[in-house]
Amino acid sequence: MYSLLLKDILVQKKQFLYGILLAAVYSFAFSSNNLGGVLTVFVFPYIFVLTAASYEEKNKAEMILISLPIKRSLLVMERYISVFLFAALGAIEYIIVVGVANLVELPIKFSTLTIEPVLIFGLAAYYGIYLPLYFKFGYIKTRWVNFVMFFGLFFGVTSVISAINKYGINFKILNPLITFFKNQSNIAVASELIIVAFLIYVLSYAISVKIYNSREF
Repeated sequence: MYSLLLKDILVQKKQFLYGILLAAVYSFAFSSNNLGGVLTVFVFPYIFVLTAASYEEKNKAEMILISLPIKRSLLVMERYISVFLFAALGAIEYIIVVGVANLVELPIKFSTLTIEPVLIFGLAAYYGIYLPLYFKFGYIKTRWVNFVMFFGLFFGVTSVISAINKYGINFKILNPLITFFKNQSNIAVASELIIVAFLIYVLSYAISVKIYNSREF
């Protein structure tokens, strides 16, 4: 497992320089709120998981890996773990960029990065949907699916937030759910989100393993 994760990191070392630039752009663009850190953590897996899959496709590495005495379930697990590994690396790079900016005393007040449970839930839900498709159809057939999902999510969430801010919340279907969460403590809500995220990810992993074990190359 360690070797597989290290492989995904080493084959795209140059991407980390791009990641620093990305973190810098987000930290400056969203210095007035916490979106800079959130976007960095969410975008990092998108870039690095996609790039790792691209390298495997280009170098026929997947064919080599499945010909080795390695269980396919282990290959699937590595991809699922790498999502949160790259998210953690994104958080580290964002913290470094903000730390350096504060050290040189730039006239900008940066927000601190807080890993909200909703971010963990978002990562689990997003890749819980995408990865089974990836293991079913491969990188080439799903790269545009990932692209549409990512930007659809980004613009969809911002549109919903804008609509709520402009028109307020008037969704009768969601009212019981909103009331349910409002009546609970922050710790309870956070715990529930993390538990649901974990269940989504485990179910997605099980589906991906079943798909990948039956896939013919």
